[in-house]
Amino acid sequence: MADALSFESFSDASEYSEEEECSDSDDNVDEEIEIEHDGGLASIAAAIQTNKSLEVDGEFVNNPMSFNADNSWLATYEIEDLTNESQFATHSPANANGEWKGLIFSDKNALLRALGEWHVTHYVQMKVKKSDTCRYTCVCVQSDCRWRLHAHRPKGATYFLVSQYNGSHNCVIPIGNSMHRNCTSALICEKILPSMRASLSMSVKEIRLKIKDDWKTDISYDLAWKARSRALRIIYGSWEKSFSDLPRYLSMMQASNPGTVWTMNPPFTGTGVQQFRRVFWAFGPSIESWKKYRPVVSVDGTHLYGKYEGCALIATGIDANGGLYPIAFSICDKENGDNWEWFL
Repeated sequence: MADALSFESFSDASEYSEEEECSDSDDNVDEEIEIEHDGGLASIAAAIQTNKSLEVDGEFVNNPMSFNADNSWLATYEIEDLTNESQFATHSPANANGEWKGLIFSDKNALLRALGEWHVTHYVQMKVKKSDTCRYTCVCVQSDCRWRLHAHRPKGATYFLVSQYNGSHNCVIPIGNSMHRNCTSALICEKILPSMRASLSMSVKEIRLKIKDDWKTDISYDLAWKARSRALRIIYGSWEKSFSDLPRYLSMMQASNPGTVWTMNPPFTGTGVQQFRRVFWAFGPSIESWKKYRPVVSVDGTHLYGKYEGCALIATGIDANGGLYPIAFSICDKENGDNWEWFL
């Protein structure tokens, strides 16, 4: 009974005396990592050394970086957010004895990653008791275990401090535990990201074997697939963000390839809700070179098998050596007479 009273004493209001007022979030949901990716557009824009105004579907853009892509239609395809890759900060988790009090983490995500990895590698599990924008409290999943941790963001600070800690786990350690609840797709994503960068062909099976070898825990096929998808979104950006960035990307491509033409249908307005239907582009060098090639054009289409599928239409010429030479491209929602007429 004394232990129980001691355990509950951590819930006193004094615990939050130096903490900011925070908005509440779901207290019972384990939190994961988040990301936003620019798709490499910033580096492309930096490489374009020109002050010339660009004309994009009748809209003049003084600088490719200032192109105002509309993201409002993305709400239709709501996806789980990820954190910016730059937030994968190096953290200093607790030592082998699990001494957490006084540790400082750069932000809440760094704290969550440290807690998750420590529990996975030490074969114990935790659950969230309280979580909001500047407070985080978690306890052991075993009701008879005394382990409990509370961290907060001090007033005026951006870091998280572990201010309350109730001692090491005293529950029975489930050696060889499979399907660890703290082994989330976000945590696995951080683990495999360096390997994914080195080998983009890393399969789900290889991910499961890596986690089994490194952390001695089993993960499901679905969890490994989700972690792999997260890693690919960090490296390449999401499907939805790519559609949103398309007008800005094409304007940059036009700036770095003189003579390039492109158009979208419906045209990009920069305001309101828009949904992609089809786009056409032809590189300036291809247009110029076509003047010297054989007067023969072949057209064909192929189905795309990405998240939103669609169809690619391509016009190809023949050079003096009999080689194929791409002239123009189009991505559309489906292959039909209307899209072919628009392309040609």
